[in-house]
Amino acid sequence: MTDRKRQVLVDTQGNLLKTRIHPANIHDKPGGMLLLICLHILFPAIVLAWADSSY
Repeated sequence: MTDRKRQVLVDTQGNLLKTRIHPANIHDKPGGMLLLICLHILFPAIVLAWADSSY
């Protein structure tokens, strides 16, 4: 796939929780926020999330 970015959300053990594929013109921070919104909808009990410095 070209011109796409992939955002991947895993737990601390590396288990896949959610993925999002969006256009490459969306920067990492807004793309990560969209992923976290989906996380909150799927897993409302999660209250803490870690991200690397590019988010």
